[in-house]
Amino acid sequence: MQGLCGDMEGYEEALRALYRSDSTLFASAIAHWPQDVRLYINSLLGAGAGDQEIN
Repeated sequence: MQGLCGDMEGYEEALRALYRSDSTLFASAIAHWPQDVRLYINSLLGAGAGDQEIN
């Protein structure tokens, strides 16, 4: 995620939420990122192929 999104707005908040397993805050932090980036990150995190928040 750092290589792709490290300089995007909300990156640090998203990373903190990820480490806290706070899927709601994570989804909120990345909501304004491009859809393809959100889909890719969610697929890496095991959220599946949809544009959905992690659980």
